[in-house]
Amino acid sequence: LIALYDQESFVTENGIELKISGIIRPREGVSATSISGALGYTKELTELILQMNTESDVDFRKDKLKLTPEEFSEIAATLSK
Repeated sequence: LIALYDQESFVTENGIELKISGIIRPREGVSATSISGALGYTKELTELILQMNTESDVDFRKDKLKLTPEEFSEIAATLSK
């Protein structure tokens, strides 16, 4: 299914524009740092993503879909046209 959609259109229609407000790096020569994550983001962005997932037709539990096999086939057929 991944190959059946246009990624650029999907991102244009569904993406969220983010602003990078800074880059944090440990100082050179320091052996111990408290920085462990690659990205930091706001509580508001986390809440927005959780809300979007809640409203999605996809059940994000492992190997579960809310779509029936028939609905999935119909969507896949539409995307492949």
